[in-house]
Amino acid sequence: MALEKGFFIALKYISKIQSLESTGEVPFNYLEIFRHVLIVLGEEKHLISDIVTNKKSISEQDVYSIWFPIIKKLVCIGKIIRMKQGETVNSYTSKRKQAAYPNYENVSGFKIDIRLLLDYEKYEIDLCAGDVAINSNDADKLIHDRSKCLREAKEIVDHHLEAGTKGNVVGWILQIAGLEACLMSVHLYREGLYVAITQKKLRFPQTVDELSGFMETLEGLENLISRNQTEAIKLVGSYDATVRAHSVSLNDNATSNSAIYDTQKITRPSYYTPLSDTRSASVLPLQSFSHRKRQLFHERIVIGDYNQEPEPLEKMGAEDMFGWANMSDGSGHNSVTGEKKDTSPYE
Repeated sequence: MALEKGFFIALKYISKIQSLESTGEVPFNYLEIFRHVLIVLGEEKHLISDIVTNKKSISEQDVYSIWFPIIKKLVCIGKIIRMKQGETVNSYTSKRKQAAYPNYENVSGFKIDIRLLLDYEKYEIDLCAGDVAINSNDADKLIHDRSKCLREAKEIVDHHLEAGTKGNVVGWILQIAGLEACLMSVHLYREGLYVAITQKKLRFPQTVDELSGFMETLEGLENLISRNQTEAIKLVGSYDATVRAHSVSLNDNATSNSAIYDTQKITRPSYYTPLSDTRSASVLPLQSFSHRKRQLFHERIVIGDYNQEPEPLEKMGAEDMFGWANMSDGSGHNSVTGEKKDTSPYE
């Protein structure tokens, strides 16, 4: 009873601060976040308990009701991007999947529980993909959600690169499982190599005693929104420049032919499962495996302007058990690693 009274007093105090003339819009919205957290801990504590104990009566909508009001308020504070919830599909992902399965009609991408978007004219440009699970007990569900989100974030990176965005292009992931969440980013580290990085682990408090730790979770979500806003601003500049220069149709997600060609040289297509009743039609993208052998660094170095083709070297005898052979110029060459030494490697 005393605890319930304490919640009531805290909520009255928040309302009092919000009603002050000196309280601006941003502090007001932050106070709304703390009000929401207190209401969940006080009036809906059974929900917290049911998630922790894995009650069968819990649904994903219940988990939505815990996390999404917080994210929406943070998005509202920034005013640059928008949040979309409830199993919607990224149209760019659908087009990429349709291209992988051209013999099928009405191919659709993954259904995503939460998307952070940039609205550019009448088009939605994705920035972050997120999925929700009831809790962390179902490992298969978590792995499936992670697989979806990784591919969605990878396609976000590809889409932004096609738009002409420069610098470190990032696709974001927010994976929620009950009271826990994981914030991740996906980057194109180098030609054809995408890397996912765990940025922060988040947690909704179970009790009032854990409220102080919630500040770290709030900071993590603030960072997610801030980084997505930065990406959005870069995208607006890229699309503005593209529209001015090429009068491009965003509905086709196209840029100039040269921009698309450059993008295709550094990106790779994603693997998508076919329609549920045609699993045998599964296709692996050939571009993932047919790219030329990546050159070693010493093979790419060019010094000076001397363009004469060097004379081919001949092996002076057979290779040894480690792959080393003496060449006609006295150097040593390893056929396994591609290394070259000015003298014998054993000298």
